[in-house]
Amino acid sequence: MCKSSLDFVFNPALLYWCDGGQWNAYVIPGQPSSTSLPWPDCSSQVNPPSWFKTSGQYLVGNYFFDGDANADPNVRDAIRTQFIGLMKSPLVPPPFCLINPQCTEENIKLCVGASDIPVLDTEPPVFTDCPKDIMIDDNTVTDYIRINWNRPTATDNSGVPPSVTSNRQSGALFRVPGSHVVSYKAIDAAGNEATCTFRITLKRKTCPLYAPPKNGALACLDNNGENSYCVPMCPSSLDFVFDPAYLYYCIGAQWNFYIFPGQVPSSSLPWPDCSNQASPSQIKTSGFKSMYFDGDARDPSVQDAIKTKFVEFLKAPYFPPPFCLFRPECTEANVKVYAGALA
Repeated sequence: MCKSSLDFVFNPALLYWCDGGQWNAYVIPGQPSSTSLPWPDCSSQVNPPSWFKTSGQYLVGNYFFDGDANADPNVRDAIRTQFIGLMKSPLVPPPFCLINPQCTEENIKLCVGASDIPVLDTEPPVFTDCPKDIMIDDNTVTDYIRINWNRPTATDNSGVPPSVTSNRQSGALFRVPGSHVVSYKAIDAAGNEATCTFRITLKRKTCPLYAPPKNGALACLDNNGENSYCVPMCPSSLDFVFDPAYLYYCIGAQWNFYIFPGQVPSSSLPWPDCSNQASPSQIKTSGFKSMYFDGDARDPSVQDAIKTKFVEFLKAPYFPPPFCLFRPECTEANVKVYAGALA
């Protein structure tokens, strides 16, 4: 019981009884209560009010008292009378008191708690079944994928379910590739907080990046860490050892070839190396200078020139616009140049 000016820091059971050396809790249907032991203290700083305080005058009259139970014996007598009245009420099954001849005020032992000590609820809610991190690394086609998980639940020592919010919901679409943090927050009535976080890591299954042509270079458009389009290049003084495609592009973790009408490239992978002993390739005899460069591919200034050649090449009229012209990320800043080994 609490003073009328105070309230329970969390909802207690209607009644606690000992059976076989173990405390048991009795509650009525619909009553929110905590199974925590010991029973709650009383405080002047409870917000919102407990279920007992707001469930009508009958409960208020039985679980709250007026006066100083420490100093005033009349208050203690009133509490004993209040206790017997509650135990014999319809709220409590008859075996507890109504048909028990020992259930009298003379047999009630009253223990009075320390007074004037404000008690705050400082215990945060507790999440159960917080999802584990999710890793999907075999997506091959879509840019977004729908991810589902079991929503975690949160409980609180007050017996009142805390408010739970989250930044993402199960079943939402997530960008691929990407690393996404999902966070749930639970807040109880006293403002105590608890969090549940997990990470969703989504990777696309990509094409293998073969070594750049020996003595040459490989220019690739870096799309969120993926080399989606690649063009092999040779120094102007050398040539490809076999005819490459004009463009290699990755779809569904497989390299595909883009060629022009009349071009007969090799379907071999990886792309060809560069050599000074190669017969003139169809690329060279056709006058496609965009696949050749001057200088050492290890030189940063030469790499900048290769990046410019790559973007201009893909934006040329003989390439479909979706490859580069319609892609805002198709810029020199997103092109990676890999210098081949010298042989």
